[in-house]
Order: sequence, then structure tokens, then C-alpha cells
Amino acid sequence: MFYEDWMVIPLTLFGGFCTIYFSIITEGNKGDTMISRIRRDTRWFNNFLISGFAFFAVVFGFAGFGSTAELGHFSAALMGIRDFVQPDPGNYFILYNLYYTTDTLKDKNGKNVNSIPVGPATVKLDVDIDSWVTVPTYVLVTEKKILGANYACLVSQPFGNTNFKAALELVNIPALGTKFDESSYGFGDTYVRPLWLSWNFGQADIGCSYGIYIPIGKYDAGEADNVGLGMWTHEFMVNGVYYVDEQKGTALTMNATYEIHHEKDDVDITPGSHFTLNYGVSQFLPVNEKFLSEVGIAGYGQWQITKDKGSDAANKDVKDQAYGLGLQAGLVYLPWNGQLTFKWIREFEVEDRFRGDFFTLTAALPF
Repeated sequence: MFYEDWMVIPLTLFGGFCTIYFSIITEGNKGDTMISRIRRDTRWFNNFLISGFAFFAVVFGFAGFGSTAELGHFSAALMGIRDFVQPDPGNYFILYNLYYTTDTLKDKNGKNVNSIPVGPATVKLDVDIDSWVTVPTYVLVTEKKILGANYACLVSQPFGNTNFKAALELVNIPALGTKFDESSYGFGDTYVRPLWLSWNFGQADIGCSYGIYIPIGKYDAGEADNVGLGMWTHEFMVNGVYYVDEQKGTALTMNATYEIHHEKDDVDITPGSHFTLNYGVSQFLPVNEKFLSEVGIAGYGQWQITKDKGSDAANKDVKDQAYGLGLQAGLVYLPWNGQLTFKWIREFEVEDRFRGDFFTLTAALPF
């Protein structure tokens, strides 16, 4: 791993200071508590110790639990149930809004990570991550035919905010602890889908596409508040939809996504490829002459297929996974053919990554 060579010196200093500190604890004078003397006379040492625990726990600690998952670009919870299906020819503007919240980190066995061993000590961990992203997307569906399929393309430019909060506390010595509150706002990695084909077979559509993620978003190796991922990703999709009735009121959808990642910037890590399977059932219901409502169930499974590569990759034999299931509701304004959709997804059976909840609000309008 990337820290094995140069971490010897700081770990040695860390261990030495811990020894001095605990020696002072055991030899304290009567009437003068150890913690008060440390705070009063050696405040610089207390700060150093706290910083040392925090630094090693955040940067190195997760590796000990196999929880340094290198995730892919594709967000399985972002798109709506019918969004994988190519719409009718025309120009479309879609505004995706996604909010993700989590306070649970899972290890490679799917168990909660509540503490981290750091040398001879154990550090309690309390993490709170809130992230929101807005993804304006332009879709062009043409009447051009390629191999009998309708041709379309799209481009997305996400931007948003990630807020990372962590509280670290030394077991048995709660007074020695520290908190982090890191936040970052900016553009994410650009997504371009230059090839999107769709074949119609009456009450069924089958499509495939190729897309690429361009790493323009903020990324600094080792930082907790990155907006981009610092790598190029190739994305391949195959999807299908079956409409139970000719009016397309009831839709059964499925989409398979495969990601191939390049090496990350400023660090020797090439994340393993990811495979995601989305599925859903969508039902339109008439409200009146101008409105339709939509209700649906959406779910997915996401798995890391190949191992991480590179000298800086930790626990290369560990692969992350996550499942999600939730509800979708929407409203269509027929005169404009515009739609507003809300979706909630709860993650479960998560391994080697965070487990949380996704909330999305999507507006789509042709022009």
C-alpha cells in the first residue's frame, strides 16, 4: 500500500508520544488530575496526539477493515424508472437533483464499522456524510436510423456539494477526541453519451449506449470532500422495456450498466470494473384531462466485478457491493409533456462502502 514506506517515521513518533503520555497518566500527583495537567502544561502535546489519531484513522484506518472502496461513476439511484428508455424524437432538458445521506460505514463482511484500530489503541468512529448534486442534462433524439435503431445522444454536467463530518474518540479516554467538518462545492465529472440506439418492437423497446466520464471535477487524492473521482470511465449500457398495454401505461424496465475505470490522478490506483442492474415497474394513472400521475417501484444491485489494481490500492481482494429498493411518484403535465418525479431509495446488503438513503427530484421538459 502507498503508505507502507514513508509512514514508519510518523508512526514511530506517534508511538513514542503515546508512551510518554500514558506514563504521565500513571504518575500523576494527588489532587491534580492527569488530564487537567496535560491540558494546562502541555496543550501542544494534546493537540498533536489528537491530530495524530485523526490523521491515521481517516487516511489509514479504513484500510484495516477493507472499507476503502473505490467506487465507480454511475449512480444507480439517479435516473427514474423510465429514464433508461429512449424518448420520442426531439430535444429534452432534464434536471436531476440527488441528495444522499449516510452515517453508516460497512466493512467487507457487511458489518458496521464503529471503531478503528490505530497501532496499540482503538478509535471510536462517528461519521455523517451529506451530499447533494444537481445534474442538468441535454438529450437529443433524432430521426436518424443506425442499423434500424433510432439514434440519440446526451451530455450531463453535474455540480454539487459534499459535506463530510467525522468524530473520532479514543476508547476509554473520551476527553481525547476530535471532529472534522469538511465541505466542498463545485463541478463534478462531465458525462457524454455520444451513442444511444433504440429498437422498437411494438410493446417493447431494446436499447444500448456508450458513454464516457471526463474527470474535470475537484479531486485531491486522500481528501474526504471530493466532488469528482479523478479518473476516466467508460460506460456501456443495455436496456429493455415491456409495456403491458398499448397505451404504455404500465412499464416493466431493466437496465444493465458496465463500467471500466482508468487509473486515478495522483495515486497508483485503478478501480475494478462495476456492474449495475436496475429494474422497475412504473404505472401511469389519469388525474384529469391535463395531468397524469405515476407510481412505481425501483431497485438495483451494484457489484464490483474485478479487483482494484495499483501499488496504492488497499485490500485488492475485497470487492464492494450494494443493493437498493424504493418508491417513485411523479406528475405529468400533458399540454407541455413535462414531468416532475420524486424517488426514494434505501440501500441494503452493503459491503465495503457506506450505506445510506437516496432522495431524487427530477424535472423533464421537451423543447
